Amino acid sequence: PSKVLGRAILVRGVAKLVLGHNRQRYTLPHREILVEASQLLIRAEEILVKAAGEVNEGSIYTHGNLGELYLHDVGHVPLALLH
Repeated sequence: PSKVLGRAILVRGVAKLVLGHNRQRYTLPHREILVEASQLLIRAEEILVKAAGEVNEGSIYTHGNLGELYLHDVGHVPLALLH
């Protein structure tokens, strides 16, 4: 795994998250998109940790975006606090 790959997947996950939020704003179907976003962010984190270690710059963004998703979209405070 490489940091470049991890960051590319992170960017895709954030783009999906934004798309899901935009669709939600206009009351369009969005749940599947948010699920995809969470899966991409989790995968990005796995790759980044393998490539750069537990503490790395990319993980700041994966944890921040996952925390936001779990708090605002899922409504699961304990999961949000883990990120």
